[in-house]
Amino acid sequence: MDMLLWALAFAHRNKVNFGHLEGEGQRAVDVPLHKVLPSPEDYDSLCLRMTVLVKRVLVHNIPALEKIKAKVVKHITHTYTEQMEQKSTVVSLGVIHSNPSSTEGVLEIMDYPHKSVPTVGGKPYPILCCGDGLSVERMVHCREARLNGSTPELRFEGLVEAP
Repeated sequence: MDMLLWALAFAHRNKVNFGHLEGEGQRAVDVPLHKVLPSPEDYDSLCLRMTVLVKRVLVHNIPALEKIKAKVVKHITHTYTEQMEQKSTVVSLGVIHSNPSSTEGVLEIMDYPHKSVPTVGGKPYPILCCGDGLSVERMVHCREARLNGSTPELRFEGLVEAP
């Protein structure tokens, strides 16, 4: 008996609009070093966040600390906390009738979401293309197989593989 393998596609709507971050890119050599290196405030913030994370690990793994578990911060707030607390909007894109265990099938599967990649200034605006570890590995190999494509679409420039 032959087994049928298909792919299920769905999309998540971005909860946070990062459109205000768009702009012309810069070459790395043109970025001043003080813009890249962490500031003293960055180090202080990182130290506070790491302290919270270490406390969580300790109370989770040391039974004697169970009494103070309620006092450990459960969520580190940030600029987008309010938006991220909202339920995600998920839209089904349907079933892709291609075999995800073959190179040909993965290429067909990757073509499907790539049709929805928006363009900004004539260039593809990258979107995440998620899957399990094996699927991501196959997507990376298919992208590599198309590196010599003549267009951004053929090179899958609008997809970013992620587990």
